[in-house]
Amino acid sequence: MELANATLASKDSAQEQSQPSLNLPDDPLERGRIIRKLRVERGINQMVFADLVGIRFSRYTAIEGGAEKPTPQMLKRIARELNCQA
Repeated sequence: MELANATLASKDSAQEQSQPSLNLPDDPLERGRIIRKLRVERGINQMVFADLVGIRFSRYTAIEGGAEKPTPQMLKRIARELNCQA
């Protein structure tokens, strides 16, 4: 799967089109790569992003590295900070 195709999926409704959806695959490594790519595109380092999301730096790096699966609540916070819908 191409990274560009997996990162953001547009929604059909006009309301949701203004905010893209964070479409993450089940593969933890691919999921982490997508989150990292979006974070880097926004110019935010890992430590600042972990703080924005409200989790410890070590936990965030584990999510980005594919070693830990984020909870649904964490995904919502990550999506919010990436200006996406979960």
